Amino acid sequence: MPLTVSQLKTLFQAQVAPGNDAEFLRLLQEAEIRLLETGKWQWCKARVSLTSVSGVITLDPQYAAIIGAQVTGHPTPINVQDFEFYPDGVGEVEVEGGSLRLIDQGLDASEQRTYKLTGAESDDTIVAIVHKAPVTLYDPEISDSSLPEDATTDLTCPDSGALKLCMLAIIFEEAHDLAASREYMQTCYARLNDREKTRRGNAQATPNIRPQGRGVRTIRSFR
Repeated sequence: MPLTVSQLKTLFQAQVAPGNDAEFLRLLQEAEIRLLETGKWQWCKARVSLTSVSGVITLDPQYAAIIGAQVTGHPTPINVQDFEFYPDGVGEVEVEGGSLRLIDQGLDASEQRTYKLTGAESDDTIVAIVHKAPVTLYDPEISDSSLPEDATTDLTCPDSGALKLCMLAIIFEEAHDLAASREYMQTCYARLNDREKTRRGNAQATPNIRPQGRGVRTIRSFR
């Protein structure tokens, strides 16, 4: 179950923003944004199925970017939007032609991230690992008529200790004590990194390709 604003207020509002619900929510919202914008932990990602329309994939606002993609089960290269503008490069790539790839198109007029999908059929299945976007938080105890429809009380980060450390780092940063702020933020990242290692166990983050097979030594050089 995700952590909620109310749960975190009970846990450590007295240490972060005693008696000030609005200030606590402000700090918590900024912590949510900072950790999602810089994090590569598993809880920052989601596996989703996507659909292209006329060769363009438009991400739901709850996702910030595509990290990796498979088209009909095949891992597909992703290029930044500069790809088509490099001197001596390929130039404009039509969606009907070229090799199978995704080209990041940046944000459209609706502030949604779009990708051009080239070399694929219109009905090809697209499965992607995406980076989550920060959510808009609200406190049920604070009346606010201007809340967006997607506002939630659920935090994305699952670690209450890391959130507390990040909020304290923001407090010291705003008090112009950058040394203390860095220490709290480094401790926050270290906690999240340790959490990731514990939950990953012996799972390998990157496949180790061994042509001779697992446990077989590589061929030594004769030199």
